[in-house]
Amino acid sequence: MNQKVLKALFSFVLIGNSVYAQVRIDDQCRQGSNILIGLRVGEKIYAKDTVRASKLEYQLPAGFYALVREGQLLGDFIVPPKERVLIIVYCDSISTPGSEVNNTFSLFVTSSDSLKSKVFDGSSGEAKQVLSWCYPQLLVPSVPKANLTNAGLSEFFCDYLESSDPFLANSPFFELNLEYYLSQLVNQDADTLIKYIPKLEFALTAENRAYAQRVMLHRFESSKVLGHENVFIELALRTIGKGISLFDSATDAEVLRKAKLMYPNRIGTKVADFRIKTLTGNETTFLSASGLYKLVFFFDPDCHHCKESFPAVKSFAKEFRDKGVEVYAVSTGIDRQELDSFIAIFGIEPNLHYVWDPNVQTKTFRDSYHIPSTPTIYLVNQAGVCLARSIASAELVPVFNHIINN
Repeated sequence: MNQKVLKALFSFVLIGNSVYAQVRIDDQCRQGSNILIGLRVGEKIYAKDTVRASKLEYQLPAGFYALVREGQLLGDFIVPPKERVLIIVYCDSISTPGSEVNNTFSLFVTSSDSLKSKVFDGSSGEAKQVLSWCYPQLLVPSVPKANLTNAGLSEFFCDYLESSDPFLANSPFFELNLEYYLSQLVNQDADTLIKYIPKLEFALTAENRAYAQRVMLHRFESSKVLGHENVFIELALRTIGKGISLFDSATDAEVLRKAKLMYPNRIGTKVADFRIKTLTGNETTFLSASGLYKLVFFFDPDCHHCKESFPAVKSFAKEFRDKGVEVYAVSTGIDRQELDSFIAIFGIEPNLHYVWDPNVQTKTFRDSYHIPSTPTIYLVNQAGVCLARSIASAELVPVFNHIINN
């Protein structure tokens, strides 16, 4: 399939807001409770209408729907943009006789993975269009080799979003396909994602754009991939930070607050300097302290999780001492006895330094670093550039190996 064919598949635009679906209940199942027509959004089903004996036809925007009786799913069905679909409701199931779109889709879903491409290639017209909207990965093998780049695949996906937008809005595939793009079609590098995400947003209607932004904020805020926090920060600041409401007012405020707190010392930027006061009373600053790589372990000596995490930190210090690693265990507490008890339990290493600064009246690390909970870890290079942060102690070795080997 060449680029012209791809463009042709993406050229169909939905016209009008609603199409018709006809629902008929089998005579043997007319008695009983009402049947709800549910709108599929992700994995959730929202009540859209109620099937009544006196009403057969329903105006529904193109997309995916479900029929539900007393909380039990009778079945899913597709309302195509052009085809008027008939749904027959039985006591515990549904059928869509004569619907090429629904029948082809059902055949595709129930086929083995090795046969799905054959079903797709054998489909045509609106049935093939709907399959391509639901599964854009079916078209990726046909993208010209020269376009298998971040730019080319992003253009491909933007074309896909623009053409399928009205249909996907009422389907469980919108979020799934967004995740497919973000995790498989483009590099996971934060700068790449920050560059191309606005292009995806531009290809969507306002309602779907807001939905996509909510999904991506949650995805990148909770991602464990290094640098993805920068995607969260950038997205939050240019949407909610510019007055766009994506949630309720309280959630908007909390998301923006978190983004602003995370903005300083983010990965790829030079971290804030702070005073280091050793247990012997010597003072220096963090950025001038020794270490080709410096690991900062913010901890509370009385914190259970900190005590669980620290053996891995101590082991990391010992394993990578020859790589120029220096570990600075910075106590967030002010009780010296608690700190001494902690040190008595875990001991020291030549490149493990305990730092204690009980003076909360002056500016310290507490004013410059986002420490939502303890322990919180930062890894920086000799120049003070943040390489990783908010990682678990158990992840230190693989993360550090990835950094020094790349």
